[in-house]
Amino acid sequence: MAYKETLGEHIHDALVQPEAQSVYPNQVDDQFPYRNNCVYGEDEFTCTVPEGHYFAMGDNRDRSNDSRYWGFVPDRNIVGRAFMIWWNFDALKRIGESIK
Repeated sequence: MAYKETLGEHIHDALVQPEAQSVYPNQVDDQFPYRNNCVYGEDEFTCTVPEGHYFAMGDNRDRSNDSRYWGFVPDRNIVGRAFMIWWNFDALKRIGESIK
């Protein structure tokens, strides 16, 4: 089923496959730091990312084991930097462009 999702001022297309079982929220590690910053519902969740941390989300949101399960990534753990745009549907001409 196709839906529209609004994040802030941006509207995104979302494809939902109800027959694909999600790993969320049954496998959430209740022990990760700042766990109390997240509220998990049956079909949704909200998190407030603490300062100095990042929320890592997998590219397959219904089946990714990401920050929803193991918590926030501290800034000190980010050691790489992006060097190229691989896929950008908003500006296809930028695919393969180097980031300076």
